[in-house]
Amino acid sequence: MPWTSYGTAQAFSEIGSGDADPDWIAYFDAAELAGVTGGRYLELAHHDGRFAGEALDHIRRAVALRQRSSMRSLALDQVGLAYAHLLSGDLDEAVSVGSTAAATAGQVQSDRVRVQLREFYLEIETRKDPVMAPLQQHIRETLAR
Repeated sequence: MPWTSYGTAQAFSEIGSGDADPDWIAYFDAAELAGVTGGRYLELAHHDGRFAGEALDHIRRAVALRQRSSMRSLALDQVGLAYAHLLSGDLDEAVSVGSTAAATAGQVQSDRVRVQLREFYLEIETRKDPVMAPLQQHIRETLAR
């Protein structure tokens, strides 16, 4: 049976609360599954824009499910969501979500978040679209801290 994100999500949902997980995987919940899956679709969307919609669906779910106490993961999800909007061609939403992502990123100390935010910045910089200028400034300020 080929792997699909639906099959993985279905299998994940069938795990009972009485099933004992090892300590090293305790963080992996439905939000993490959605974020990881969305991240893989986002990687595919970099090469083939047709995957941007799948990335959007999964990363939106991750953001909705993410515990606000997991700020690092939330920041990564938000950057990914902004990137997916950019790749899908929705620049206004990329700016909106990207601004939220920059604000969240400014609240965490994480090299990984900074790297992701910088990669997103470099991508929007190549677009040379004036609608992106305020977001570029916001990200520059966040990364300068």
